[in-house]
Amino acid sequence: MHNHYIWNMRFFEVIKKFIITCSACAVLFLINACCTKKDCDSFGDYLTINFYGFQESELDSIYVFFYEADAAFNAPFDSTIVLDPYHSADYTIVEIDLNFDLNTAYKIRLASGREYRVGDFIVKREGCNRCFPKRPESDYYNVLFSYNVNDSLIIGNAVKIRK
Repeated sequence: MHNHYIWNMRFFEVIKKFIITCSACAVLFLINACCTKKDCDSFGDYLTINFYGFQESELDSIYVFFYEADAAFNAPFDSTIVLDPYHSADYTIVEIDLNFDLNTAYKIRLASGREYRVGDFIVKREGCNRCFPKRPESDYYNVLFSYNVNDSLIIGNAVKIRK
């Protein structure tokens, strides 16, 4: 009976070490898994502009002209037209998918004839998720810090044009 008791103690020690090892591996895996840019959209892959206070008819066609940032809106090097942007109850979203570059300025001309100059983008790098003990370089992403609309500085993480 004494041998049976010793065998049970050794068995439970082995099981205990196995559980501790598995738990430690799971914790390390979860800590590392948090650093994968989960739910973090980097600013700069494309330009999204939110329009507030406009009638849908003013935004049914939007012309976008691309300028070198230091060219003072003199001669555009490219242009595009956005037809039928997404409208919600509060605002209209326009996504411009043409190789967004921080060194590009944009002139937005609405169907109503109004024009807006958008540029001087400043971004900052932030870590996407909490990482322990060290954040991998791949976890950083760009966040919009500020920009100008018609020579007015706007601080914020989304480009917004208000009527």
